[in-house]
Amino acid sequence: MVSFDQVTYPAADHALPFRTICGEYRARRAGDLAAAVARHILNVGQTPAELQPVWTALDKTLSASEDAYSALAAMKDVLSTVRQEPGETDETFRQRVATGYEESRKAEKQCEVCDLPLKQILHDMQATAVCLSGGGIRSASFSLGVLQGLARFSRPSEWALGDKTVMDSLDYLSTVSGGGYIGSWLMAWAQRSCYSDAVSQLATSAPTSGDPEPEPIRHLREYTSYLTPKYGFTLDTLTLGSIVGRNMILNWLTLIPAVICLLCLPEFLWMVSYALPFAAQYDRGWYWPVMLLAVLSVTVASVFAAVRMSWPPYASRFKDSMKQGSTSLELWLFALPLIVGTWLLGEAWAWASMNRIFASTTRLNQIVPLAKWLFLFALLPPMAISLVRLRSLMGIGGKARPSPFRKHDGSGRIAWGRLTWSFIAPLFAAGLAAILLSIEAFYLSKYFVVARPGHFQVTRWYVLFVVPLVFSATMLASSLLSGLLSNIESEEEREWWGRAGGLLFACVLIWLGFNGIAYFSGQTLKLLHASILAAVGLGSGYVGSLAGLSAATTSGLKRVKVEQLSKWQQWLSRHNLLPPVASGIALICLTFVLAALTSWIRRNLYKLISGELASTANGTLHQFLTSWLGVHSAADLPVLDRLKIDASATSLIFLGAAALAILGNRFINVNTFSLHGMYRMRLTRAYLGASNFARHPDAFTNFDPADNLYQSSMPCSADAPLHVINTALNVVATRNLAWQQRKAESFTFSPVSCGSWRLGYVPTSVYGGSRGVRVGTAMAISGAALNPNMGYNSSPLVTLLMTFFNTRLGWGCPIQRGRRCETGTRRKRRPRTFCARTGRPWR
Repeated sequence: MVSFDQVTYPAADHALPFRTICGEYRARRAGDLAAAVARHILNVGQTPAELQPVWTALDKTLSASEDAYSALAAMKDVLSTVRQEPGETDETFRQRVATGYEESRKAEKQCEVCDLPLKQILHDMQATAVCLSGGGIRSASFSLGVLQGLARFSRPSEWALGDKTVMDSLDYLSTVSGGGYIGSWLMAWAQRSCYSDAVSQLATSAPTSGDPEPEPIRHLREYTSYLTPKYGFTLDTLTLGSIVGRNMILNWLTLIPAVICLLCLPEFLWMVSYALPFAAQYDRGWYWPVMLLAVLSVTVASVFAAVRMSWPPYASRFKDSMKQGSTSLELWLFALPLIVGTWLLGEAWAWASMNRIFASTTRLNQIVPLAKWLFLFALLPPMAISLVRLRSLMGIGGKARPSPFRKHDGSGRIAWGRLTWSFIAPLFAAGLAAILLSIEAFYLSKYFVVARPGHFQVTRWYVLFVVPLVFSATMLASSLLSGLLSNIESEEEREWWGRAGGLLFACVLIWLGFNGIAYFSGQTLKLLHASILAAVGLGSGYVGSLAGLSAATTSGLKRVKVEQLSKWQQWLSRHNLLPPVASGIALICLTFVLAALTSWIRRNLYKLISGELASTANGTLHQFLTSWLGVHSAADLPVLDRLKIDASATSLIFLGAAALAILGNRFINVNTFSLHGMYRMRLTRAYLGASNFARHPDAFTNFDPADNLYQSSMPCSADAPLHVINTALNVVATRNLAWQQRKAESFTFSPVSCGSWRLGYVPTSVYGGSRGVRVGTAMAISGAALNPNMGYNSSPLVTLLMTFFNTRLGWGCPIQRGRRCETGTRRKRRPRTFCARTGRPWR
């Protein structure tokens, strides 16, 4: 068996896929390609009788071009790591950069030299093509008329077998979407019969007097409504409904349990937030370690920020995490410690409220004791940053590099005023933060913590607001600190802090939205009733409008006129906000429903466990619960025992949903149970089954497995054009800023190879199965108009909503990147491994 890595065609940046194109020519026009290679590479006027030396020379030329582009990529990588060394003058550094850039230009010139004979070969082949564009069933009908016209033009009365007319001399038939339907129809006819004979029949009427057109065209007319051949409320229509319902239920079995698991996490957070200070209510030494941990967590985040800002982009050990747009390090080492620190601070406040620390007679007496620790909480992080900044100053070997702590007169002397101010300014910012945090602690404890004699409770409102309010106070103090250090902080540092503030703001929004929905969805649903249902209907209606406004339309979708929208809808549409806003509303409503369902199950489990504990029957379940929970009676349970029961109920929901999600994602294939299979089967029956002259469909389903053909078995000779099916590789999330609007990359299927210019190509015979992908699959992927609106109008919210409702006709395909990894080895993902995990329906 041939290794997948061995048959992958490398895809170099900035290079044409010469190896793939030459491979297609060799499969179809080996003699013409050999003659071109002999002229432009071997420099001989006549093609050698033995072709092996010709192919060897072509392979060497292709390898030389690939090596040249690899050298260019390596040169650019080296140039990107050039940095000014300590003590190096600016002139010397500029000379080194200029030298590296000149070497890169030389590598580009070498690529041009290596590409020259290959370009000459491609021009010498003088290839021709017919391209059929997309547009659903209408485009397929129009393309059929175009092919019939070209066929009649190619079959004049004096035509004889062997004459090279327009259709007979084609090298490529390039199709997409609806054009792919009719292109696949023609090439399947050519495969089962003969391309020249198919063109001849397409150019004339049927020889029988009662049939005006050949059998393949009559079959197309019979299946004009290819999804439901029989109109009306028939078994075909009910079959579609059954397939959609089944696939949606199976899709939900993989998604809804995972969402329920996530919705259990806020409940666990509230239980821990309630139980920790309550369990330590009589421990006077509990408050100080918790405050210390909070201070240390925030200090760790601040030290990371200072160290991270001092890193040059090329000096990181975490190369994968330092790519453009990456936030992984900042999320785990900056945002997460801050969230943990603020949550611990809230726990300390709850404990202080329970122990009546805020019960003094005057408000000042309530705030001042707490402000001492909060001043330390706010002071240590900026002081740590100042120390790190001072260490970076002391670590500089020479005085040539600019520094905020050195005088700007060129003397290199230390500016003691700025240095001293960098340690004084944090005192003002910490004082402001301490005052704000003390006020927040007083009012949060007053309104959201129940602290009466014999009764203490940390409400869910407290858990919801404590982290956002602490963040708001610290961000105000941080803004003041940046203003005070305006002569010390650089523009790059201010930009970093601004982006870090955006990351924290995103975390706050997620905290508020996720916890708020999990805590208060049940009460909200009771208040809104019909409004929620109306919002769901509104979101569904907008998603339908979105499908109509999509650039890709199919036979069942009509374009929505802008005049039919209201003024605010028109404003959203002009700014491309209509789909995201509508989908966001629908997703929020769905999340509310799932959160309410989770709360309802949790409350009933709580009642069930409490009822079993209160029962007098000493059964197995009763004994297990009493031994597991340590609770022997449900009457007048203390707080911690109630929390144990609540945690047990939530844990049962979490474990059950997690088990269901794991089983669903392990055994339910989302590819198999998307709408793609239904779409592919009916397209195959309508277009590929048209030329199946010995068709024997199942009497019940009307499908024949022989309708479909393998893509690798399609015509690939000089007598027929090479059919290229164009598809869109969805690129919703990319760090390539040039792709952030189109969000798609070309991906092609041909009888010779499958792949993309920038990703690489593999032979079709090994892509997607033991014999490769089938024509019906490629054709259906190309025509997947009803997808999560990938491409220019892509939106993560729309994608998520349409995925939830399983409204997608696309297909998940294995992607093999031909580029070398940073370690020098190729990626090891293989199509067969992918298809083994995504099922067998490569049909």
